[in-house]
Amino acid sequence: MQWSGLGGLVLVFAAQYLANLPYSIYSESNFWSDNPTLVLIRVGVILAIMAGAYVWTAYCAGPSWSWMPVSRQELR
Repeated sequence: MQWSGLGGLVLVFAAQYLANLPYSIYSESNFWSDNPTLVLIRVGVILAIMAGAYVWTAYCAGPSWSWMPVSRQELR
């Protein structure tokens, strides 16, 4: 899982670098609506969040901790 977290962070920084280049493969490109680097940044952020959630659940939470009782308490 640490490789997905590292890969996610590398993907975010690489896509940010590519988005800041002065030239584009598209004649008209808007970052927020049709730029493929925004998709890569989002995928990288999701990978990093998932790796962080795994590390927190595996190493930081107690052995008897579960997502289910927490979700049931919040519904009441």
